[in-house]
Amino acid sequence: MHPSTNHAQLLAECAAAQTFEELVTIAIREARRFEGGCHIVCGPISTGGRGSAAENLKVFAGTIAALRSVPHPVFDQTPYEAQLAEFYRRWVAEDPTTRTGKYCTDILTKFYLPLFESGAIVQSWFIPGWESSYGATWERETLQQRSIAITDLSSMWMDDFVVVC
Repeated sequence: MHPSTNHAQLLAECAAAQTFEELVTIAIREARRFEGGCHIVCGPISTGGRGSAAENLKVFAGTIAALRSVPHPVFDQTPYEAQLAEFYRRWVAEDPTTRTGKYCTDILTKFYLPLFESGAIVQSWFIPGWESSYGATWERETLQQRSIAITDLSSMWMDDFVVVC
């Protein structure tokens, strides 16, 4: 999300998206609003990290706020997470016997991949513990393949700058 974006309007647009393609179109539009490209925070959300999406998203929000205060042009992907979670629920509901507890790779290939390929992302920041996340590991490999800059945030940086509620 671009800092000048109306947050409530963006959340409404995300909630109205019925497909990954619709949702990533909104995200790419927002990311392209950053002149000269934007940065993205990567790390655990649904797997790994602090053990729950809610706790991991608090770390994301704190990291994004801290990087923006430095300042860096950081795209905020957290407004998209509720709809991505809804897409996951639908995916599981299609075949609960084999999909319950599995990772929905469509989140990566249909949302994050097009976002990374859009050219709007020029830098990534990896939260400590990213290695514990299936998605963050995939993101790192994908960003490396596309020669998008990667910076690992240190545990000390996290302790000094990120306030986790």
